[in-house]
Amino acid sequence: MGSERTLGLLMLRCETTGKSIHSGVPFTHDDLDRVRPAKIHLQCPACGELHGFSFSEAWIVDAEKPSAEGACGKMQSERRRR
Repeated sequence: MGSERTLGLLMLRCETTGKSIHSGVPFTHDDLDRVRPAKIHLQCPACGELHGFSFSEAWIVDAEKPSAEGACGKMQSERRRR
């Protein structure tokens, strides 16, 4: 299998602090390509606020080595298509 099917962690950027965070959600690059137009709402571990994160601005990192800055966020509502 190629790297597109390798599970990693979905990474997002806090719009308030600019810090990289990981959502705790396992994703593949194929998954990310399929949901790019959507948004996900998470409680941001960097600033504590609820943000609407766009998948088009997200990236994937190795699940074994998440960003040192990151912390798991909690899903607050369903994904919305735009």
